[in-house]
Amino acid sequence: MDNNSNYEKVVFTATMNCFTDIMKWVQKKIKESRCPFSDAHKIELALEEAVVNVIRHGYKEKGGPLEISCSLSPKEYIQFQIADSGIPFNPLEFSPKVYSEEELEERIEGGLGVIIIKETMSEANYEYTNGKNVLTLLKKIGARES
Repeated sequence: MDNNSNYEKVVFTATMNCFTDIMKWVQKKIKESRCPFSDAHKIELALEEAVVNVIRHGYKEKGGPLEISCSLSPKEYIQFQIADSGIPFNPLEFSPKVYSEEELEERIEGGLGVIIIKETMSEANYEYTNGKNVLTLLKKIGARES
């Protein structure tokens, strides 16, 4: 990241009651990136999946601190970093079994969020450091994905 980027970090309580406030902040940062609508929608969807995973699985819906930071350079990139003190878990190593031949009602629940994150973001990285899960999601704006 360059030194010209905008950086902001906020701390929320990771509960479904705070989910709307979390996503409003995410939407504000996405808007500041001035990315195309199609990218904005993908970024928002990826962040929604990541946040819900922390709430439901990391903290087992009991709540806990959720740190979200955003670095952005308008029209170049936007990067979110999500840190939590929940159960150590690398969501990027999770390999869901997707049975596309089965009826929707018969498919196993879960795991599609990881696919969404990997498919929509330019880069996704995980590390467990200082007792925290840290998920970094980067989207290049205006650049063709390979």
